[in-house]
Amino acid sequence: MTKEREEMLAFAKNDDERKLLCRLYDIAQGARQHHSVKSTQFLNGHELLLAQRALSKCCSVCFSAYGGYDEAERRVISFSPDGDDFDYGICIIKASINKEVSLSHRDWLGSLLSLGIRREKIGDIIPMEGGAYIVCCSDIGEYIMSNLESVANTPVHLLMCDDNEIITPEKRYKEIRSTVPSLRLDCILSAGINLSRSDSASLIKSGRVSVNWEVIESPSHIVREKQIISVKGIGRLELFEIRNETKKGRTAVTIKRFL
Repeated sequence: MTKEREEMLAFAKNDDERKLLCRLYDIAQGARQHHSVKSTQFLNGHELLLAQRALSKCCSVCFSAYGGYDEAERRVISFSPDGDDFDYGICIIKASINKEVSLSHRDWLGSLLSLGIRREKIGDIIPMEGGAYIVCCSDIGEYIMSNLESVANTPVHLLMCDDNEIITPEKRYKEIRSTVPSLRLDCILSAGINLSRSDSASLIKSGRVSVNWEVIESPSHIVREKQIISVKGIGRLELFEIRNETKKGRTAVTIKRFL
């Protein structure tokens, strides 16, 4: 095992992370050895953060991450020996439906997965009025165009488009200004979704809570400013601002709860 590979794998906390970093190392080495651009499939937010930390410290091959638009959560990493001409191997499909019908992200994703497509082949699904933009790996673009005929029994019309055509909806959120006894995850979660600390702790211990896309099962985990908290079946929060300490020793915070 090379020193560079060993240094990368040191960032892994478990077997899944180790497997991911091994794949990334092999792809990067393939790009260098064959002097050609190579890319991954889509990585989720946690995988992307881990990859960027490890690659920025240990990888000698230039890399760049992109997901079809600037705010993308799921992204592909492209490796280029020359540091230019990155090829992400993605395409964007505009899916249109009757404007009177409202479909959820789960509806769109479920219909795509029912076609036998693996999750890592699909990037973000961006809702719009009357449909959605689907970001996917280019090698399955034509397959989706030929086989996705309806979503939740609603007929869809598909059209390939460029990334500059994507119109992202403005994020809607409720701003919550509160004071908390500490920046522990159970405290922030309790303030953000109006649960007791004991109920918040139970949610966390059940494995339903992620911080920056990493599952956290410790209620005492400290949340940092601008970190995203996701709760399965409930929604998503951001610890937007840590303001000041009150006279009673509590911490004033601003939390965004996305709608």
